[in-house]
This record gives sequence, C-alpha cells and structure tokens, in this order.
Amino acid sequence: WIDSRHHAGGRVRGAFIQGFVLVDQPVVLEVVVSDAKTNSPSWTRSPEVLQGVRILELADETASFCGKLLADLGAEVVKVESPADASGGACDASSSSLQRAAFLYHNCAKRSIALDFKQAAGLNILLDLVSRCDVVLESFSPGTMGNLGMSYEVRQARNPRLILASVTGFGQGGPRSHWKSCDLVAAASGGQVHV
Repeated sequence: WIDSRHHAGGRVRGAFIQGFVLVDQPVVLEVVVSDAKTNSPSWTRSPEVLQGVRILELADETASFCGKLLADLGAEVVKVESPADASGGACDASSSSLQRAAFLYHNCAKRSIALDFKQAAGLNILLDLVSRCDVVLESFSPGTMGNLGMSYEVRQARNPRLILASVTGFGQGGPRSHWKSCDLVAAASGGQVHV
C-alpha cells in the first residue's frame, strides 16, 4: 500500500503507475491506496503463487524492484524504512518527479514501517519482525548487518526457517565483495560493454 503520509490526501503530482508516466503537470492524480491482498485494482492482480509468504525488505532502490515483483506475485512484503525516509523520503517536495514516480512504482503493494534499528528499541522490533517472516530481502554492503548486531547467524537463531536474499554487486564474500556496483559496472563486468 502507499502510505498517505507521503501524499496529502492520497494525491500526488507526477507518478509512474503500471506503465503510465504522468509528468509534473498542474493536474492532480488520485493514487489508489489499497491493501495488496484484498482491494488491489484488477490491473495489478497476478497469480498469487507466493500467497502466504511474508518478506521483510531491508533494501534501498537497488533491490526495491525485487520486492515489488515478489509483492506482485502475492507475497506480503513489509518494507523497513529509516525514519528520515518515512517522513517524506523520495516523495518529498525536494525530490524530482522521476524519483517520486520510481518510489511509488517500486513500493506499491507493500506495507511499510519506519524503524531506526541502530537504536536498541528499533533493533528489538526488527528482530521480532524477522522471527515472523519467511524471507529477508536486503541490499546492505557486506558486513553492515553484522556490525548492527543482525548477522545471518543472529537472524537464523531467531527464525531457523529464514531465507536470506542479499542483493549486492559482487556478493557477501570473496575478493571483490567490497567493490561498489551499478548497472554500468555490472554490464562491464559481465562482458556486455565489450559486445
């Protein structure tokens, strides 16, 4: 769902919704605010092959599309945002229409919660969420979660059936795991740039 705190009255100017680009115009677009399980518009429904699967998304824009695809397939995706992002994030007045559109597109059909898990209270809530989910989708740099006290072993102890989906440019271990990545680096590393 789209949290209406991002948009006064559930209205936005300029959004990318299921293939339609609406550039900042002096018109107001009604955004459908709905629960992904029961009230989603018919054009967003797809076979719910992941119905009953709960995914905790600890991801930035590099993996938010993955969470969107999983939500579109029927999974319940709970996006954890930092309090700074949740107070406006990519949809505040300083963001470009392209940023706002991408945020809306990637986060429709998701639930969200704002947590500062660098604080003890937030970390405890996050651990409670981990114990209730089937999959954790994260896109932190290798070692970040461990430094926060949320290593895979800690999460696995809370939830033995937990699946970790980690989206990084060069993996969680190995000689290049500390390298940063983007689409151009991936294309160059995979050989597409050479073609």
